[in-house]
Amino acid sequence: MIRAIIHRKTLVSMFFLGISFLGVISYSRIPVELLPEAELPFLMVSAQGRQELDPAYMEREAIIPLEEAIGTLEDIEEIESYADRRSGQIFVRYNVSADMKYAYLRLTEKIDKVKADLADDFIVQVFKANTEQINNMLMNLQVRGGGGVDRLRYIAEKEILDKLETIDGIAKVELFGGQEKSIEIIVNKQAMESYGITSGRLQSILASNNPMRIYAGTLESGHKKFAVDITSDYITADDLGNIIIDPEIPLYLKNLAEIHFGLKEETSLSRVNGKEAITIQLIRDTQVNIISLAHQVRSAIDQLNEKLESSDVEIVIETDTSETLEKNFDLIKQLALYGGILAVLILWFFLRRLRLVSVIALAIPISVLVSLNFFYFFGITLNSLTLVGMALAIGMLLDNSIVVLENIYRLYEKGLDAESAVVQGTKEVIRPIIASTLTTITVFLPFIFTDEYLLRLIGNQVGISIISALCVSLVVALFLIPMITHYYLSKLPYQKDLTSYVQAGKTGGFYMVLLKAGLRRPVFTILSAIILFFVTLGLAMVLMVSGGRETELSSLNLYITMPAGSDLVSTDLAVSSVEERLAEISEIQDIISQIYEEEAILTINLKENYSEIEDRSLGDVKKLVSDKARQVRQIDYSFDQPESSARFRGGGQGPAGGGAVGAFMGIGSGTEKIIVKGADYDKVNALVLDINAQLEELSSVEMSRVSSQQNRPEIHLYFDRTLMEYAGITLNDIRSELSAFQEETSSGITMTIDNEDYDVIITDESLEEKTIDHLKTMKLTGSGGAEYGLDNISRVVYSEGKGQIRRINQERQAEVNYSFTGEVKNSASYLEAARR
Repeated sequence: MIRAIIHRKTLVSMFFLGISFLGVISYSRIPVELLPEAELPFLMVSAQGRQELDPAYMEREAIIPLEEAIGTLEDIEEIESYADRRSGQIFVRYNVSADMKYAYLRLTEKIDKVKADLADDFIVQVFKANTEQINNMLMNLQVRGGGGVDRLRYIAEKEILDKLETIDGIAKVELFGGQEKSIEIIVNKQAMESYGITSGRLQSILASNNPMRIYAGTLESGHKKFAVDITSDYITADDLGNIIIDPEIPLYLKNLAEIHFGLKEETSLSRVNGKEAITIQLIRDTQVNIISLAHQVRSAIDQLNEKLESSDVEIVIETDTSETLEKNFDLIKQLALYGGILAVLILWFFLRRLRLVSVIALAIPISVLVSLNFFYFFGITLNSLTLVGMALAIGMLLDNSIVVLENIYRLYEKGLDAESAVVQGTKEVIRPIIASTLTTITVFLPFIFTDEYLLRLIGNQVGISIISALCVSLVVALFLIPMITHYYLSKLPYQKDLTSYVQAGKTGGFYMVLLKAGLRRPVFTILSAIILFFVTLGLAMVLMVSGGRETELSSLNLYITMPAGSDLVSTDLAVSSVEERLAEISEIQDIISQIYEEEAILTINLKENYSEIEDRSLGDVKKLVSDKARQVRQIDYSFDQPESSARFRGGGQGPAGGGAVGAFMGIGSGTEKIIVKGADYDKVNALVLDINAQLEELSSVEMSRVSSQQNRPEIHLYFDRTLMEYAGITLNDIRSELSAFQEETSSGITMTIDNEDYDVIITDESLEEKTIDHLKTMKLTGSGGAEYGLDNISRVVYSEGKGQIRRINQERQAEVNYSFTGEVKNSASYLEAARR
C-alpha cells in the first residue's frame, strides 16, 4: 500500500489539498461561541401567577401538587422550589446518566395532567436548560443624549430598533428605560356611576373583547377550497370606543371614557453615571458566528451614530460578550502559532535540513484544517474549550511525522535506495505510532464516565479537538509524509554513507556522553530523576502560591435589595445615594444602573490600568465599593446574584435562568452557607435572621445575608360571610373589583397600529393616588343592584405576609450565605479557625 501511495503523488497531493480546502469552508460555517452548547441534566417548571398572590397560596395550590407529581419520576437527584408573589419555580436536577429527551417528555406529560386540576390563577410551563442560556446575550447598548429619557426612547423606537432587528443573527431586541407607549382609556366616574357600571365589570367586558383570529373551517367555490378565518382586530383607537358595554341602551365605551394615546407607568429605570439613559439588550440566535455577528452590529451602530449625530444622540456599547471570546480566540491562535514556530525551529536545530523541516511542518496546518471538517460534520462549535484543545494538540501533531521521517532516513543512510527506505521505514513504525496515538486518545476516556458534569463537558470538548487532530496527523504521517519524503530523496544524488543528521555536531556528542554515563550509573540516574521531579513540583507550587491573585476584571456587578414593599421611587432614591458615594472612587469610570421595585443592579466599569491610579488591586476596589454601599443603611447589597430575587436568580427572565444553571455547573462565587430546614417557615426564617445577625458581628466575616425575602407589608381583608350572603356579593365579585382598583390597570387588549404594539390601559380621570380610604369606600354592587362599601362587609387590617418560600426535596428551607475576609480566605489556618 505504501508503494502504491508514493507512486501516486498527484492523487495523494490533490486529496490532502481538497480536504484542507474543505476545512477552510467548514471554518467559515462553524458557529463561534464562548461556551459549548450542551443540554444540562436539568429541567424547570414555572407556574406564573396572573396577578400577585400570597406565596403560601402559591406554595399550597401550585408548588406542592406539582412537586408531588414530579417526585414520582425516575432519575431525579434533587427538586428545588421557590414560591413568591408573582411566580413559582421548580428546578428539577437529574442524574448525569439520565436521558434528558425522555425525561423532558415524561415531565411534560406529568405536568399536563396536574395542570387540569390547578386553579385558573396559574400558567404552568416546562423548560429545558442548556448552556445557550448562559451565553446567548450578545450586547448591552446605551442610548445617550439630550432632551430627556422619553425623547431618547422615542428615537430608539423610531430610528434604532428596526435597524438592529433586521441584522441576520439577532433573535431579539429589548428596550429598557423611559415610558412605554400605550392607549389610555380614561374613565368618567360620574358616567360610570350613573349607568351602574363598576370598574370590575368594565375590565371584564374589555377583556372579553380582546382582538382574536379564529379558524372557522373551509368553503368550496368554483372547484377551489378557501380557508375561512374570523378576524376581530382593532385598527384605530376609535375602534375601542365602539365596544358595546350594554346592548339594551345601547351603551358604548366612548360614552363612559375618553380614549387617546399615552404612556404606561414606569416599572424600571436605567441610568449611566447618574443620568437617565435608554438600554438596548441584544439577544443572538444560537447557530450563528458570534464574532462575525458582533462586527455586523458594530458596523450598524457606526452608521446609526452618523445618522443620529445631528439629533444629539449617541449609541454606546456597554457590554459585548464577543470581545472576551475574540480576545481568547486571538490569544489561543497566537499561542498555537508561536508553539508551531518553536516546534519547527527545534526540528531545524536537530535536523538542519530546511526541506525536511518544511515537510514535517505541513502536518500542523493540514491536521488542523482537516479536523475542522469533523467539527462541522458532528455539529461541534468553535469555543474556548475546543480552541484550548487545538492549542494543546499543536505540539503532538508533529510526533508521528517525526518518527516516520527519522526511520526512513535511518534506513536511507544505511544504503537503501529511496523507494525501499520509504516503504520499509514506514512499515516498521506503523504499529508503534498507531499504538502511541491510541494511548494518547485513551487518556480522555475517563472524562466520558465521570459523574462530575462540568468535568465531563470540559473533557469532551477538549478531548474531541485533540482526538480529531491526532487522528488526522496519524493519516498525514502514514500517507503524506512518505510520499513527500520519497519525492525529496529521489531528487538527491545517492550517498551510501550519508552523515547522520541525528548525531551530527556537538549536540549529538553531548547526548551520547550523557547516555553512556546514565547507563553506567542506573541507580544514580533514577534518584536524580526523582529528586528533579520533586524539586520541579515544589517550585511550581511556590510560584502558584506567590503568584496567586484575584482575577483582574474590568467591571463589577453590585446587586442591591431593598426592604419588601419598596416602590420604584424609594429604590431609585437609595440607588442614587449609592451612586453619589461610588462617584468618589477614582478608579471607577462608569456606573450603569438598572433599577426596579425592591431591587437594582449596578454595573461598575473600571478605568483602564485602574490599579496604577491609587495603587489598589481589584480586591481593594471591591472593599471600597462595599464600604461605600454599607453607608446606605436601608439597602442590602452583594457582588453575587441574590437567591432571594426572582429577577437576578434568573427565574423572572425565562427558563432556567443563568444563576441556577451557573450554580449547577459549578460557576459562581466562593461563599459558604448555613442551611436551616423545618415545616414552620416562620420559625425557620426567624432562626436564619438570628444566625445572620450573629455572623455580621464577627470580624472575620466580610459579608452575610439571608437567602429568603423579608416579610412584606400587607392589608388583610376579613369578610363577614353573613353580610355577603345578605347583600348577594360573592368573593368573585370582590376579586373582580379589586383587580381594577389600581390607579392603572391593563385591559388585556393589545393593539397593533403602524406595526407598533400598544397596551390598552384603564385609568381614572382624577389620576389621584389610591389610599387605604379609597379601598374602604370601594363600591360593590349586590344582587339587587344596591351598592355597598367594602368596609361595610369586611374588616381592613394592616399586617405582614411572606416574601418568598424556598423548598428543597419538598421540605421548606432557608439559608444564610456568608464569606470571610480576604485575610482569612488566604490562610488555611485562619480559615479553619474562623469556621469553628
